[in-house]
Amino acid sequence: MNKDTNMETKELTTPQAEHLFLKRNALLVVILSLFYVFMAVYELLSSVDNLALRVGFWIVSLFIIVDLIWILIRVSSLASKVKSAFWFGNYEDEFFNHLNHKAYKYSFNMAIIASFLLMMLSDNSFTTPWLDENTALIIFSTLCLSYGVPLLFWLRKGNE
Repeated sequence: MNKDTNMETKELTTPQAEHLFLKRNALLVVILSLFYVFMAVYELLSSVDNLALRVGFWIVSLFIIVDLIWILIRVSSLASKVKSAFWFGNYEDEFFNHLNHKAYKYSFNMAIIASFLLMMLSDNSFTTPWLDENTALIIFSTLCLSYGVPLLFWLRKGNE
């Protein structure tokens, strides 16, 4: 059994529950962003008549969906223990609250940068049809990745 399973079998303190919730939430948004990135890339490559490529994308997408459902169940299992964090994003532990707000700031700044870059690229006639359909996917993926990846980096075991 891994450490997460051992921690769930005993009663968690509030900081432990918040730590697990923040880590799982970060993992959830990273997996969600990967799903949306795959959707956008699949849309870009949908004109290619390569059966192996399409099957590969479907297999990876299926794996991501299963992962997404699994981590969503694990995140929601902690929601009752950290109601303030689940509904409002506020953690009782100051360190986790600081990391959460810092990740939100990163996410906001990256979304502004991605929006600006997509706006600049929209003048290119090659990418315009694809960008028109997938701009929201790209921005949402950027938001999720720039929130989740720094949190996973800051919450890694060597940094505790």
